[in-house]
Amino acid sequence: MKPESFVEAPMPHKTQWTENGCHQTVCDTIDGHELVRINDEMCGAEQFDNIQYFIRDLSRILMNRLQPSDLVEAAYINYVASTYKPRLRGAFVVGDPITESHVQHYIHQSNMAGNHWELAIFHDHDAALKWATAKW
Repeated sequence: MKPESFVEAPMPHKTQWTENGCHQTVCDTIDGHELVRINDEMCGAEQFDNIQYFIRDLSRILMNRLQPSDLVEAAYINYVASTYKPRLRGAFVVGDPITESHVQHYIHQSNMAGNHWELAIFHDHDAALKWATAKW
């Protein structure tokens, strides 16, 4: 039972599953802990086995508290996931230069780790969806 003064904070991200994909939208603040939660939610879900792509919309972030070490950690965690599921497309929608720089760093670290996922950055959700769902 929760104490009366306990108030659940809204999740700063939302995940929606489609037949072939995972769509995650991050709002408000992102930090290393939230990034781990987002990755765990996607990679740990039953649906992960069947998806062909994911779209992570980071264009609504108001405060970015990610550190370079958070991105390196995420890259290596996702490398492990890529050994299980080597064929996956990941599209990142960004709305500001800092977030774009962080995603570029994550993609670089992912490639260095040996992740085989096809990853790309977009400034528009529709373009990300079109790329992610295009035939391979």
